[in-house]
Amino acid sequence: MEHAIGTLIKTETIHGLFHGMITDWYYCGHEDRLTIFVTWNDCDQTEETFCGSGYDYDTVEYFFYHKGRWWEIDHNFHKFMAKLEIL
Repeated sequence: MEHAIGTLIKTETIHGLFHGMITDWYYCGHEDRLTIFVTWNDCDQTEETFCGSGYDYDTVEYFFYHKGRWWEIDHNFHKFMAKLEIL
């Protein structure tokens, strides 16, 4: 069985490519908003928030690793939720 904690994510910014590991998450069902807590390969720890309601973010793209490939979180929000065992 796969577990949510330890799921790998990645993003690319103007500062380079970063890989991270999810250490915890919080889901607000009322707002369909998911906040993940990530430790990145540069040892930075951040909170990243995603919404399943189709909000148009003006940010970098985030991807999660699942079944041998990288999936974009914004376009695969419910698959990401299932991976985190929220659904």
